[in-house]
Order: sequence, then C-alpha cells, then structure tokens
Amino acid sequence: MKEARKKHKGGQVKELRIRPKIGIHDLDIKINHMREFFEERDKVRFTIVFRGREMEHQDLGKDLLQRVKDRVADVAVLEQDAHLDGNRMSLLFAPKK
Repeated sequence: MKEARKKHKGGQVKELRIRPKIGIHDLDIKINHMREFFEERDKVRFTIVFRGREMEHQDLGKDLLQRVKDRVADVAVLEQDAHLDGNRMSLLFAPKK
C-alpha cells in the first residue's frame, strides 16, 4: 500500500483562462493543451474572463463553453457545469476513466 501511494499522483486541477473574443486557432491550441492534461490524468478548469462591457455579452461566453464541451466530450466528462463567479464563467472537466 505504501509503495502504491508513493507512485499515486494527487488530483491536480489545471486552469486555462481565455477571453470571449478568442480566435479560432487560439482556441484550438487551448483545447490541445486540455487534451494533454487529460492524458496526464489531471482535471481542467476552463475559465472565460469577462472585462468591462464584455459582461453584457455573457451569451457569447456560454456559446464558447458549449463549443469546448463538444470538442472534448470524447476524452473528458463534465464535473461542474458553467456558472458565473464575479466576472468569470467556468467549467470543470475530469478525464474519462
């Protein structure tokens, strides 16, 4: 048991932050990073940060989060759905077993 615990990696949570006006290629890069984290068995919190007048357009953030959900559905499960915390909207993903 002691040996198994030494090799066991604790559940780390990695965070990726973006803004609502992210480019398509930049979003692809972030999603590729997410996939790498899932291979390492880490959880990922995907956060959209709104600044100033962007808070008026939270629907753009929800659409972006939905797109991310669809793109990583094959390798991850959604642990915590989108919620707004101040000026941040985030999702929490865990790797599939």
